[in-house]
Amino acid sequence: MDRPARLLRAAAGIAAGAAVIACGGASSPSPGSEGGAKPGANALPYKRLVLSLELLPPGGEEAEADASGTVSLWLIETDETGSTRRVDLGELPGPCTVRRNPPGVALKPLFALDCSGGEGARVRLVYQRDQLIMLRAPGLTGDDFDFEESQRVHLPVGVRVLTE
Repeated sequence: MDRPARLLRAAAGIAAGAAVIACGGASSPSPGSEGGAKPGANALPYKRLVLSLELLPPGGEEAEADASGTVSLWLIETDETGSTRRVDLGELPGPCTVRRNPPGVALKPLFALDCSGGEGARVRLVYQRDQLIMLRAPGLTGDDFDFEESQRVHLPVGVRVLTE
């Protein structure tokens, strides 16, 4: 065989090997495994997460509203299977108004809360990559530089986060 034919054959073999590697290899599943993938390997527990807020009197749903007007803020995470997780985000001076995906608000929060009880408070819940960051500012008025981080809630990386 002459040299150009050997080079062509070698190049074809390299290209075929690269194609097998790019397509994920040609390994077959081992006996007793399903599809050859390890459970949890590069797989998300779910693809979609719906976030909602709940304002309750301190002590939960069964508690009576107290004279101070304080409310407990709860984050509710619901995945695509319907299972939920509740996260306590602390207490706020109620009553509070909640706006979902408010237009024209700096930081583009998923939720904005304005609480008028006592001296008042403003809360913004901002989603960044795998965390929901709770930002809090005193008073009912002020600028966007008044906010300080008060809490972080870790969320799965790569899920689509929606609000309700």
